[in-house]
Amino acid sequence: MSDYWENRRRAIEDGARYGGVAEMKAAERAWNMQMRPTPIREEVQRLIKDDAGRRVELIYTDDPYTRLKPGDRGTYQFLLTQTVIENQHCIKWDNGSSLTLLEGKDQFKFVEE
Repeated sequence: MSDYWENRRRAIEDGARYGGVAEMKAAERAWNMQMRPTPIREEVQRLIKDDAGRRVELIYTDDPYTRLKPGDRGTYQFLLTQTVIENQHCIKWDNGSSLTLLEGKDQFKFVEE
């Protein structure tokens, strides 16, 4: 048995030894929180710094509720990467809109001003 599983078993058993089922579940929750991988802050900051501040121009969006139209410009803020849904490009638009563009659905390009 690996050290990870052995330590987990001991932590859960300690919770059960010093109390009832509730304490055992609390010990298991505490162990799971302790062993849960945490996001690497440096990686998120690296993504933010890669293109932050660059100017962008909207090419296409299929959002029917936005006031944005092709040619509108804004300032790139950051990229939010996710595993479940599309990556999101957060842009502060010059017209005040806060529409986030979805990778694979919306299109924009970086421009030099």
